Amino acid sequence: MTVSGTHTIKNEYNGECLTEPSSPGMLRTRPCAQAGLADWWDISKVTSLWEPDSLKIRGHQNGRCVSLSTNWPPKCSADQADSSGWDVERQNDGSYRIVAVQRDNHSRQLCLTLRSDNAAISTECASLTGTGNWNAEQRRRQSWTIGS
Repeated sequence: MTVSGTHTIKNEYNGECLTEPSSPGMLRTRPCAQAGLADWWDISKVTSLWEPDSLKIRGHQNGRCVSLSTNWPPKCSADQADSSGWDVERQNDGSYRIVAVQRDNHSRQLCLTLRSDNAAISTECASLTGTGNWNAEQRRRQSWTIGS
């Protein structure tokens, strides 16, 4: 299923939309009705030879890409597939996990995850089989609805 286009990205845990910071910094969630243009994201295929099937998630308002690091890169280039490439995986309940193409330095798969302070960061994806510390709350913190 393709998710290309301009969308809101809502977190299942708190029901708030992922929002661009006004300057490079942490992604956050906030009530969708308050966020305005800052909660719209352009999702498109990366044109890199390295990760041709991955997606980039680019802020509609400021053009910065969602990145593995907490600080966004200054711009979002067409071939930026390393720290800004994502796989958007549909789950059984219809929500999505946003999974980083690049693994961390321990070879762990990373997912976009909501923290308790409403900052969204990349942290280890837990297994959908329920192993490790993965539980219902963690699943919801890593579940996102791609809106229209």
